[in-house]
Amino acid sequence: MEIQILIDRSSVEVFLFGGKYTVTSRIYPRPSSICYDIFTEGAGLSIPDLRIIELR
Repeated sequence: MEIQILIDRSSVEVFLFGGKYTVTSRIYPRPSSICYDIFTEGAGLSIPDLRIIELR
């Protein structure tokens, strides 16, 4: 399964299967927040390949 997660200063967008399924949410992080957590329900999560691209 391919998952793309785009995070900027005020939103998170998640794209599954090349955009077939999407989720968008507004976020309001503190300026000092520099980390992200991923949670799953049920089965564990395995991420065999992770790329982080900083948007400017």
